[in-house]
Amino acid sequence: MDITITAPSKSKRNGFRDSVTERLRRMFSRFSHRIARVDIALTDVNGLRGGVDKQCRVSVRMPGIGEIATTAKDESPWAAVAQATRRARRKVLTKLKRPRSQRERYRRNRWNDSDTLEE
Repeated sequence: MDITITAPSKSKRNGFRDSVTERLRRMFSRFSHRIARVDIALTDVNGLRGGVDKQCRVSVRMPGIGEIATTAKDESPWAAVAQATRRARRKVLTKLKRPRSQRERYRRNRWNDSDTLEE
């Protein structure tokens, strides 16, 4: 699982990238063999004006499934990253739990029906 973090120069201080990388590795450790790449982009939407202006975009690329993207805004870059990563983890969980196609759903239902008939 490759992790890429794009953030303003202010965020490079205080070990921001290291702590975000560690957070991602912990959150996605269960799925690390299924995830090819995680990209995080942190931007300051309003510039110097302040307010709820830190936006975090997390995109997770999984072979065979595609890309999952989430965004979050907050006053603090830490809070924006936390919200966006939680949302991304939730989306990854739901994607991995879903049957991949209508054909697969048919096969599963057919298999379950034949089991109940034999009993």
